[in-house]
Amino acid sequence: MTKINRPDECRALIIGGSLGGLFAGNLLRQIGWDVDIFERSAHDLDSRGGGIVLQPEVIEVFRRVGVDIRTIDLGVRSKYRTVFWPDGSIQSKHFAPQTQTSWSLVYTTPKQPSETKTITRQRRW
Repeated sequence: MTKINRPDECRALIIGGSLGGLFAGNLLRQIGWDVDIFERSAHDLDSRGGGIVLQPEVIEVFRRVGVDIRTIDLGVRSKYRTVFWPDGSIQSKHFAPQTQTSWSLVYTTPKQPSETKTITRQRRW
C-alpha cells in the first residue's frame, strides 16, 4: 500500500550516504522532514579516506545537527605548517592554525544508527 503524504508533510530521498548525503539528511530532519538516505556501497563508509583538515563549515553542520562539539575530541590542533627538504631540514614554516581530523570522525559523528539504507546492485531506478 502506498502512503500518500499530507500537503504539510515533507519527505526527502537522498541518494548517496557519504558526507553530503548525511549532512543534508540530518539538516532536513532537524526541520521536521522524513528522510531516507540510500547508499550504493554494502559496507559502511566510516573507514574511507585518511587524515583531513577540519573545515569551519563542517563544525557548523555539527552544531546545526545537535552535536555538542565540546564533548568530543575533534582532532589534533596545530599552529604552524612546516615544509621539510628531503634531508629533514626546514624549507619553510608559517602560521596556519588548523585541526587535523579523520574521515571516520567526520563521517560517524553526525550519523545516527541505521539511518543509511543500502541500495543493492539489482535495484532499478
